[in-house]
Amino acid sequence: MSTRIWQDFFVCEDENELLAITKENNTCKKCTEQFNYGLCHTYICSEYRKYPLCKIQLKAKQSSDGTYQLYLSGSHDHQQRNTTTRLPSPIREVIIRLSDNGLVTSQINKVMEALHPDLSIDTKVMNAAHLQQWCLLRQNVPPPDKQHDIFIPYYVANDVNDLFICFTTRQLSSACKYSSVLAIDCTYKITTNELSLLVFGTSDYNRRFYPMGICLISTDESADTFRTLFRVIQQWASAVNNQADTISHVLADGAPVEQDIFSMQLIFDGQIFAIASRLMLLKWSTDAELNDFRQYFEQEWILSLPYWYEGAACLAPSTNNGLESLNGRIKKDYTLQNRLPLSAFLKTAERLLIDWSKDSEEKPFQLHITYKDDLKLSAYTWLQQQG
Repeated sequence: MSTRIWQDFFVCEDENELLAITKENNTCKKCTEQFNYGLCHTYICSEYRKYPLCKIQLKAKQSSDGTYQLYLSGSHDHQQRNTTTRLPSPIREVIIRLSDNGLVTSQINKVMEALHPDLSIDTKVMNAAHLQQWCLLRQNVPPPDKQHDIFIPYYVANDVNDLFICFTTRQLSSACKYSSVLAIDCTYKITTNELSLLVFGTSDYNRRFYPMGICLISTDESADTFRTLFRVIQQWASAVNNQADTISHVLADGAPVEQDIFSMQLIFDGQIFAIASRLMLLKWSTDAELNDFRQYFEQEWILSLPYWYEGAACLAPSTNNGLESLNGRIKKDYTLQNRLPLSAFLKTAERLLIDWSKDSEEKPFQLHITYKDDLKLSAYTWLQQQG
């Protein structure tokens, strides 16, 4: 990573002048940090989402007399716009004006086809029948030389309230050969239909997360959802990997409850977990206000999904940090914090899966733990201290 070069830019007499200068230079505040000398504000391009390559930054260091020393690094670079599924702003403005003048959707489409004949107005996925046809065309597993082609091993698309579409590639699904732990998490506010996006994958021995695929679903994280996903993985694993899947544990979100649950999560033995869970449920049964939650917790997290304690899967991460980070990148880099129409999201889903698939091929799954020299030194020092 290159080191930034800063140069003196301006001295602002007060906060109002600082606000005017940063606005004049088309920047917005990124963060504020507290240092010994006072506050330091960092500003980046106001259009950083549109132009991710724009490197301009301003830093404003507050002095004891209330003035701000402003420093500049880089300049505006708006040559390359970020990929987006949205129409360009001028076209959106025309559509808004046509709608305000009373034109209906079919009339607006005809006008736009005449004004912009090269503009693709995708109306293929209009109803459940179209969606089923779209999925059917992608149901077959690609040949071995098409590692990054999208396929849909399972789908249910009766209506927006009964939907389960699983997407993956050969390269992504190959990760299930190496791990017995499946990490699952839902992210929301992805589509205008309020559908949930279920992302699933696993981590290697160096704790790098490898996504296996995504599911567009009309429900949320539940035991039924997990059972369906398990069944889907079992169906495609033998066909794609020429071996049965090895997934035996699910790592999913837990509810933020009492401290005794956090203590149970640290258990390393299955028998101790079974005894501790019975004692914990017995303890909760004395509190009538916990009755509904106790029944829910017993069914979902003791009977259906009990493998959330540390010892359930040795040499595997016990947190969803890698997956949570991936969900953030989906919204930042692909949906651009927007809720997309279903047809637009399907295109976005294909694009992100291809990106993940190629990245997975470039960075192979690690089956051995890599120890850095400083960790080895720390371990040796600790052993010497114990002796």
